[in-house]
Amino acid sequence: MTKILLIDPPSPEELTILRTIGNIGTGKADIKWPPYDLMVLGGLFRKNDIHDFKIIDANNLRITYPELEKIIAMESPEFVIFLLSRNGMNYDLQLPKMVKRLNSNTKTVAIGLSIKAIGNLDEVLEKTPELDIIVYSWAEMPVLNIVKLTPEAAIDGIYWKKEGKAIKNQAQTPVYNNFGIPAHDKVPLKIYRDPLTKRRPVTGVRFSMGCIGSCKFCPTVPFQRPVMFRDVENVIDELFFIQALGVKEIIFFDCTFSNSIPYAKELLKRMIEEKFDFTWVCDERADSLNPELLELMKKAGCYTIKLGTDSSSQKILDNISKKESVEQIENAVRWIKDAGIKLHMYATFGHPDETEATMRNTIEWIKKLDPDTASFGIVTPVPETEFYDFLKSNGFLKEDVNLESFDPVMEPVYEYPWLSSKKILEMSRNGYREFYMRPKFILRRLRNVSSWKYEVQNALMFFRTYIKGK
Repeated sequence: MTKILLIDPPSPEELTILRTIGNIGTGKADIKWPPYDLMVLGGLFRKNDIHDFKIIDANNLRITYPELEKIIAMESPEFVIFLLSRNGMNYDLQLPKMVKRLNSNTKTVAIGLSIKAIGNLDEVLEKTPELDIIVYSWAEMPVLNIVKLTPEAAIDGIYWKKEGKAIKNQAQTPVYNNFGIPAHDKVPLKIYRDPLTKRRPVTGVRFSMGCIGSCKFCPTVPFQRPVMFRDVENVIDELFFIQALGVKEIIFFDCTFSNSIPYAKELLKRMIEEKFDFTWVCDERADSLNPELLELMKKAGCYTIKLGTDSSSQKILDNISKKESVEQIENAVRWIKDAGIKLHMYATFGHPDETEATMRNTIEWIKKLDPDTASFGIVTPVPETEFYDFLKSNGFLKEDVNLESFDPVMEPVYEYPWLSSKKILEMSRNGYREFYMRPKFILRRLRNVSSWKYEVQNALMFFRTYIKGK
């Protein structure tokens, strides 16, 4: 018998649902990211002398619900704490129903950094009698109190039920430090990968919560405020821990690696001093980069930067409150290349003021800047963001769309009088086809293949989604 099961639920499709670290949607490729939110909880449990827990990554291990049912029946847990996603909610909620069939006394708890993106959480709780608690904000301290059997009425940051009626407790005071070392040893490190990964085993690390940006479409803005940091030495302890486990590569899950340039420099200098043998990838904003910082990042093992660029239209960048200029983005691209670091560029389609011409210009702009890789996602409306409010107030949201449709790889759930949802999807797929079908890209990729097995998997996924799926 295991007291606590921490579960990333199964996914219904071939592509995994990205539930961890506040992600919304399915993966655009054969991505397998470790369930870092659950690993952080594991570290917090250990710090508080709670050791009887297991992490089940059903999502990435491709464990089906019938298989998961056998595991849960064998473990007979007191608590099942699971990640709940927006676009996979109906599928995810099979889990508490299954748990209660096995044992009605098991406490079921849903968590997720973007769980408020679901909206109407009180209704979700009341319509799912098998679900006992939803943590609607930072999960760590509420979950710790739950497993310590603190009365629900005394736990900040949760929805709970009294006589079948949902009750929302007051929000908790944000805390992001001293949670212990995330439980990397409790997950199958050898399975994790990303199309950008260079070496394995790979795991995720996060040292900050939130983002200094204020993009109107991003759920980080309403859901992960204020920006908070772990102590640098705590992060270094985590790096020593994963080094001992044989980890060779890190995906930094921070929204922006240099949310604070002084903090980033301190961390990088410590990583260099300790001579860690890690290669790593991170996300960045153009206005947070400079040649000096990039030199430190390269010395500390950074080999790929994922740069949020969104659009080549300055009008769109201004209207979404990107607070960056096209010139800043182009400078950052040049500096990254000069530093000898690979570059991935994120473009996003469907913003207010978007037209077929702005999307075409963005595709051509990214091809001209020629990053190593690029993505052309579709902006997904999330409740409590300014983008969602704009769409709703102007009547641009489609009616009668299900939650599964709120996905950046699917036809958007909105359209404008001047731009159809089908055209947005078409231009997104055109972006992928035009960028990745270039002979220049194909030859460069073939020269730098690190694993033919995963290169073939990525190619097949690309063909099914962007060629055959036309």
